[in-house]
This record gives sequence, structure tokens and C-alpha cells, in this order.
Amino acid sequence: MFLGKTYCGAFGHALRREYTVISLIVNKAARLMVAYPNKVTCDRETFLHSKLEAGNFIVQEYKPLKGIVNPGPIYQFKEIERYSFGF
Repeated sequence: MFLGKTYCGAFGHALRREYTVISLIVNKAARLMVAYPNKVTCDRETFLHSKLEAGNFIVQEYKPLKGIVNPGPIYQFKEIERYSFGF
């Protein structure tokens, strides 16, 4: 799992306050959303720590992520059908 420093808080003038979360992993998540639109994707560390079966993921074709040299494999999460009533 990625460990590192993250800033979470407010900045700016009291009348124009902005709230943000900034870190390398948050940046990576944003880059994944841009590179793989309309998909739920994650990096290898998130995939391994998800405690879900590998069959719930599809390895994605490599796409460069702006500002990230080697993102490693990217996985798309497949929807899990939790209930099957046989109708």
C-alpha cells in the first residue's frame, strides 16, 4: 500500500476558501480517471490490498499517465452481482 504524506485542508482567503486533498496517490487516481474514462480502475497496490478475487478485475492496455513515469499495471474493476434470485 502506498504510504506517504498527504495534505488535506483549506487554504485561501476566508471569503474564497478552497478545500483540497493533495498527495502523489491522489494525483495518480486523478490521472487514472482521465486515462480510463467511464471505468473503475486502480493500480497494482490497490488491486492487491482489495482482498477481492483476481477474477473481479481486468488488466487494462497501457496508456501513459501524465507526470507518472511507470504506473505499473492498471486494473479495471468488474461489477459484482451480489444477489442472484434465478428469475
